[in-house]
Amino acid sequence: MKKMLLILTIGFFNQYLFSQEIVDFKEIYVYDELVYKNVNDMLFSGMAQKKRKNGHLVYEETYDNGVILSSKQYFNGKEVRVSNETIYNSRKPNVVSKENDYRLDKSLFRTITYDEDGKKIFVQIFNKGKLTYSCQYKGKKKHGIELEYDEEGEKLVRRAIYIDGKKNGKEYCVCKKGKETITEYKNGKRIKNK
Repeated sequence: MKKMLLILTIGFFNQYLFSQEIVDFKEIYVYDELVYKNVNDMLFSGMAQKKRKNGHLVYEETYDNGVILSSKQYFNGKEVRVSNETIYNSRKPNVVSKENDYRLDKSLFRTITYDEDGKKIFVQIFNKGKLTYSCQYKGKKKHGIELEYDEEGEKLVRRAIYIDGKKNGKEYCVCKKGKETITEYKNGKRIKNK
């Protein structure tokens, strides 16, 4: 019985995914933060795409019941490759939840995470799939721990703590020659070196 229920659920989900309507942006409109289809003035579920005259996909947005779920921008080229992906908060229309930036080789370059109100809370940068930088934020200001790693993402080369955009506490650094330094800050001002 459980196996049959699982098969039906997967089948329904696949049907839902593949039955999504794909339209041009000219076929939809926005009213009161929701997206409607021009033809019948009904809330739109599906994908809206913008293509060049040669058919190259430039940009697309995915909607469910008029609410934007995600958007993707594509690199210009023969192959369809995502350059930027934005994921929206499904409970708050048009509030960004996460942004992902990609390189031409399709690898993830940067991720920015936002809170429920669309304020930036975390940034990560990657090099060849390895985390090389991360920092906590409070809106536009660094707020929390900032970590920086070497290009291979294996060795910590810098660690600092921020409060409302200003360094606070001990900053740990390792220079290219391997020398370690610790600098202390209070309210953004350097106190002493060790």
